[in-house]
Amino acid sequence: MPFVAQKQMRYECDPCLTEKLQGIWTSLIERNGSQSLGAEQYARAQLSILLLEVVEAFESEIVEVAEMEQHEGASDKIDELRQFIDANLAERLSIHEAARHLAISSSCLAARIKRVTGQTFGELLLKARLQHARELLIYTDRRVSQVAFECGFDDHAYFSRRFRQDLGMSPLEFRRRQLSEIDLSAISAQRH
Repeated sequence: MPFVAQKQMRYECDPCLTEKLQGIWTSLIERNGSQSLGAEQYARAQLSILLLEVVEAFESEIVEVAEMEQHEGASDKIDELRQFIDANLAERLSIHEAARHLAISSSCLAARIKRVTGQTFGELLLKARLQHARELLIYTDRRVSQVAFECGFDDHAYFSRRFRQDLGMSPLEFRRRQLSEIDLSAISAQRH
């Protein structure tokens, strides 16, 4: 446990702890190489006591660094997951396929997604699909049904219903509003 935080922490001992650790170390060194019965077990026990003293003295700092590293690792996996989702939006994706791609278990991935994003895999996937759909509606002239299919929706009506729930308007209304805003911005920029 203390070595998890080794790169981020400075183990500076107060004089009392230093004296205690030196005593354990001295006892360990004195028995080093002894051929007496139980010498190896004694050395292991003394080493365990030494490590436990360090863990006890620096417990809060070690736990804080370990939690920070765990969160950073989870964030990295979520970034990888988002890239995997973006690359496979048109496919039928399951958490099992995503977990296999990331080389972790499905339950571990589900827990990481929830901890880092506050969402489920399905919610994260739906959000990515709807975001991609918005981009396609604005920047292409593809039909709404084609946009739905390219974003992984098999059912055009379901796509329209989810789009409306998310944005409060149909995909066609969204496209018209965005294009009119772009046109107005272009006209305004030309005047200045």
